[in-house]
Amino acid sequence: MASQVLTRLADTSPDKIFSMPTKGTPKTFMQITKPRIPTHSASARTVKRRSMEMHSARDAISMGESSALLRRELDYLDEAEKQKLLQQAGIVCKIGPQDALAIKADLGVP
Repeated sequence: MASQVLTRLADTSPDKIFSMPTKGTPKTFMQITKPRIPTHSASARTVKRRSMEMHSARDAISMGESSALLRRELDYLDEAEKQKLLQQAGIVCKIGPQDALAIKADLGVP
């Protein structure tokens, strides 16, 4: 019964986000689709839709500062996972030997 009411309320909102008053802070609800298959097996269209859904959710909970929230989320990943993401995105960081030496000197690393 409650899920039907929430679904109807979400369907009336163009961005699938709606708020309900409470005694304190109003509660905000957002409809998020439950996936049936993992993202790596999904079509490009489905992955794009999921990405847009996550962006909308991140934007809603960060009050418009979704990039700041995304940076904080990346802090929770371990180094190996960060490197894997960079490789998948095709981002390569090349530091020449002279620049590496200058960075070490600036940081006080022997």
